[in-house]
Amino acid sequence: MQTGSCGKRYNLEAVAAPLRHPRQALTPKAKGWLPSNPQEEEEEEEEEEEEEEEEEEEEEEEEEEEEEESL
Repeated sequence: MQTGSCGKRYNLEAVAAPLRHPRQALTPKAKGWLPSNPQEEEEEEEEEEEEEEEEEEEEEEEEEEEEEESL
């Protein structure tokens, strides 16, 4: 159950059920609760960390450029 912005509660599984094929099993893996492979999960985490570092570097560069422009 999730609460929408208006305060109404929605059961997302019930809402999405008609969209799925009736024979598809709704497993925890299908819901995204479990990683398909621990190595894949570690690789994804590393990629996310690298992306965050790149974003931080870009932000720092932008701040430096703004400081140079203001001088």
